[in-house]
Amino acid sequence: AGAALVPSFLIGPELESGSLVCPLSIPLTSDDAYYLVRPDGVENPALERFCDWIVEEARGADAA
Repeated sequence: AGAALVPSFLIGPELESGSLVCPLSIPLTSDDAYYLVRPDGVENPALERFCDWIVEEARGADAA
């Protein structure tokens, strides 16, 4: 069990399936930015794929 502040576009399928639930009846909005930070000079293919994926997801949310 736990709680997280997560943009709904990242967890849409999980919300629809019921594997995650939103405990609030109103959405939480924020004007803050999100930052993706990683160390320079470290090669990690899994981290690269994650970074690419999260950037594409964010772009898709902007287009919606």
